[in-house]
Amino acid sequence: MHAVFVEDDERLAHLTTRYLESHGVVVDWFCDGKTGLNETLRVRPNIVLLDLQLPALDGINVCRWLRERSDAARGNSEEAFDRSIDVQISRLRQKLGDDPRSPRLLKTVRGHGYMLVLECEP
Repeated sequence: MHAVFVEDDERLAHLTTRYLESHGVVVDWFCDGKTGLNETLRVRPNIVLLDLQLPALDGINVCRWLRERSDAARGNSEEAFDRSIDVQISRLRQKLGDDPRSPRLLKTVRGHGYMLVLECEP
């Protein structure tokens, strides 16, 4: 586990860092919000620990900025996930012998996803 710890109180930072490291956490410590933000974006840790009252850029604003960036990144990963579903549907159609230009079994419902159509024998 990798943590970025942003704390301007040096004594508290050393105590907390030692404690986390004794539990197997790799800690990068920074004493101001601006540096902490830049390093968090650079190293991509598993967790970010922020002091609320930091010089230059406070912990609340660092958190807001990171969340905005995270939401933008999450949008990209959701889009990639949507494309992977399309690939899986394509493979299913191929295995079922369903023509993708005129599917009988797996129909595309625009804006919603896919629908399995079972043909009933009379």
